[in-house]
Amino acid sequence: MEHHKEIVEYFNKRGISVILLFRRNLLRRMISVLANSYDKEAKLLNGTHKSHLHSPYEVKILARYKPTINATLLIPSLKVAEKTAAKALEYFKST
Repeated sequence: MEHHKEIVEYFNKRGISVILLFRRNLLRRMISVLANSYDKEAKLLNGTHKSHLHSPYEVKILARYKPTINATLLIPSLKVAEKTAAKALEYFKST
């Protein structure tokens, strides 16, 4: 994250607290990101992109997509995600 020191300083000066929400299962997060980015491009729901679905019909349409994951990059990608989350916790622990 760029400029994290300035962001923390800004938040502390204004009394802003940061709440970081992380998924416990990094693999599920990775699959969710892949599916979300696919939907942004394909726009299967009447030509629009939806991050959060609101009907069984929408779920049925988007459930047809099965993302593929490069197995050779899986472990390194998960480690990067874990390190990124740890850095975020370290950067914003004082807010």
